[in-house]
Amino acid sequence: AQALAQRPASLRPSGFFRLAIDRSFVVDGAGRVVTGAVLSGQVAVGDAVRLLPHGSVLRVRGLQVMEQAADQALAGQRCAVNLAGAELKRAEPARGDWLVADALALTSDRLDVQLQWLPSTTPLPGPRAALLLHLGAAAVGARLLLPDGLAPQPGGSGPARLLLAQPVSAAWGDRFILRDAAANRSLAGGRVVDAFGPLRGWSLPLRQLQHAALATADTARALLALLAISPDGVDLAHFALARNLRPDELQAMQQALALHVVAGEAGPLGLLPSQWSAWMARLLRAVDHWHTQQPDALGPDEPTLRQQLGLVGAALAQARSVLRACLAAAVAAGALQRSGLRHHRPGHQPLLAEADAALLGRITVLLQPAGLRPPIVGDLAAQLGLPLASLHNGLARLVDRGLLVRVAPNRFYLPETVAQLAAEARALAADSSDLAYDAAAYRDRTGIGRNLTVQVLEFLDREGITRFDGQRHRLRA
Repeated sequence: AQALAQRPASLRPSGFFRLAIDRSFVVDGAGRVVTGAVLSGQVAVGDAVRLLPHGSVLRVRGLQVMEQAADQALAGQRCAVNLAGAELKRAEPARGDWLVADALALTSDRLDVQLQWLPSTTPLPGPRAALLLHLGAAAVGARLLLPDGLAPQPGGSGPARLLLAQPVSAAWGDRFILRDAAANRSLAGGRVVDAFGPLRGWSLPLRQLQHAALATADTARALLALLAISPDGVDLAHFALARNLRPDELQAMQQALALHVVAGEAGPLGLLPSQWSAWMARLLRAVDHWHTQQPDALGPDEPTLRQQLGLVGAALAQARSVLRACLAAAVAAGALQRSGLRHHRPGHQPLLAEADAALLGRITVLLQPAGLRPPIVGDLAAQLGLPLASLHNGLARLVDRGLLVRVAPNRFYLPETVAQLAAEARALAADSSDLAYDAAAYRDRTGIGRNLTVQVLEFLDREGITRFDGQRHRLRA
């Protein structure tokens, strides 16, 4: 305790403000006051804070440190906080609650932890034993899960998951005690490793490797260990949440490790420079292989590339985001060219049969001036003077080669026109306050009519360019 108090502020636990409440009372003339230990960050008079697990938004009216009025309180200090706010009437603070920065207003009912069993822990608790978790000043019922094949040993240590009877506020490094409520005895101590781990798959080998990486005390080394087992990148938002890192702290770490950061569906993904280079090399090899195997095709689309690269399983969403970032970077660097939904090497020209090349030329003459509203297949057949069945066969061959795109059952587009459809969606989302739009807005912007608008929006959702949340369409990362 003396060593902690003597450390300079720059070396004290950083992150967002967290205080474990151990007393709560009312002072005449001041109102509600809570006291406790500041475990991380700092708080100042006037700051907005959250009371957890209730979630009430409150304001710091005044502070005392060592029984002296103060403008701020820092990690490692005990302090008294005078609270104000209309929501105090809804949920009064109590012993065991937490006071945290507004940006950290999350609770969890499952904790991935590192346990240290007491040497005297015999007999050991069974899988359904009613345990009691003491965390901060709270006492919460808990159930213990251990990895498959791992049994607790007196005096031993290892990973575990605690399923809690009610949610708590927790962050990496929080110390706790685990007790047998029925026998009134202490079983183990430990520290929190990840308060926001995945709901399922905790005992899988990959999750256990992630647990070991997250358990590393040094934050930068923990992130490096996590990156080493994550070729598709690390969810930086989850890592920052688990370790209680402020945005500026995460940004500094990204720069120190020279991470390549891409946009993921759930937040930013971080990759080591070597991992990003490996991804780019794999992508270009896949496109080159496609050109070798199918010289008569324009190039692969994204689903085909995912299949070629073997992107399957639980990490598909994350890998898909990295693939899209690689495609965009390769196009920007001139290593690839995008035509509609297909990607190909610059200068690549499909080696078409003479009849298909002639058909494509005649169709292009009709589709280019039509813009975003091409003629339906029946009208196209009449203008070309071809039987409908024959035209359908020719269109199918051109679609297979990526030279035409079937947006609706009776509408075919040139690849560059499909790119324009996607560009209109991106521009519409960018102009919206919530980065989303509805069918009416897209119809009005493009002027293609209601029925075709519905078909185009369904196509964009189906191709993964946008997603529909039940009311509005949003761009995917």
